[in-house]
Amino acid sequence: MAHAVLQAPYPVPRNPASDELFIAAVRQEFPNIMSRQVLPAEAPSQIPHLTMGGTSSQLALSAAQADFEVRFYGSYLADIEQGLEYVERKVQQVLAGYQAIDVVPSMIGLVATFHFARNEAENAVEHVLKTQLKTELPPEGVQDAQVKLALKVRETYFAGLTLNNYELRKFERPIMPGITELRIRPWEGRVDETGLELVLDINNNLEARTKQADPEVTSEGVGAVVSLLREIATRVGPEFAETGSLSLERLEAGSRS
Repeated sequence: MAHAVLQAPYPVPRNPASDELFIAAVRQEFPNIMSRQVLPAEAPSQIPHLTMGGTSSQLALSAAQADFEVRFYGSYLADIEQGLEYVERKVQQVLAGYQAIDVVPSMIGLVATFHFARNEAENAVEHVLKTQLKTELPPEGVQDAQVKLALKVRETYFAGLTLNNYELRKFERPIMPGITELRIRPWEGRVDETGLELVLDINNNLEARTKQADPEVTSEGVGAVVSLLREIATRVGPEFAETGSLSLERLEAGSRS
């Protein structure tokens, strides 16, 4: 899955005319209006007043920011490049929506989650303990293991990498009429897949700290964030997950291409 945020430097006034301009600018990528409401003036700026979507993605607009989220399926699950192109196209369209209402976003953030299945003799917990944490704790005595890094890239971006083990379970239960709640007990289900989960979090907060002023997110800036995500997702991230090694020099060089 992937989640992107474009944040305005100030709360954008909610009004129908601006909404219409925004809708027209993003409609090609988000054709369906899922919800639209008039909020009272005292409503917190983070509450969405407009939600749009497509087949698998959703865009929520509030006075404070625009949130885009997609959960991939089908061929996108195995094709990282295809997924990244999809994300960049959508985020560029959200930026165009802001430009249509004369707003220049100051913050961009992009979070993506990747799974690396491991059905080997060495389980995921044991791998993280030995490779990333380099500890001799007995794996059978550890339920979860996690390592987290926050890197500075070109004095502009924070690139966060969080690696931990994951477990997917399958449940088979009959669906009975009238049942609205489903309680899952810890011992139920069959373990279907285990492996390493890598969560990448890239944002331009470092640029704001460096300049001590609100940055301006441009089309080139969106492309740079996606390029950095691509470098981590396809090269730096998998190598870190598998071997524990990570080169900041390689990351910076690859993110410029």
